[in-house]
Amino acid sequence: MTLRNFLKLYEEGFATTISIDLLPYDEEKNEYKKSYFSEVKKEELEEYEIYKAIKNKQVHHFSVDGGGIYPVELCIYLSSSEE
Repeated sequence: MTLRNFLKLYEEGFATTISIDLLPYDEEKNEYKKSYFSEVKKEELEEYEIYKAIKNKQVHHFSVDGGGIYPVELCIYLSSSEE
């Protein structure tokens, strides 16, 4: 599923921020291949030019962090083009 279509599922979702990273994760460097967004407000995401460039990339998986007294963050991990 593309990032754009995936985010349509969460238009009415509970997450207040979104982070988007490109796989794979480099264990030695302790970072993803590329981090596009980190805790950006979901209402602002489509305003960024980089979103327009990555909106058709495939979502590999996602997770939801936070809750309770912490803000809820939707973390999205995109497939690398080499996969």
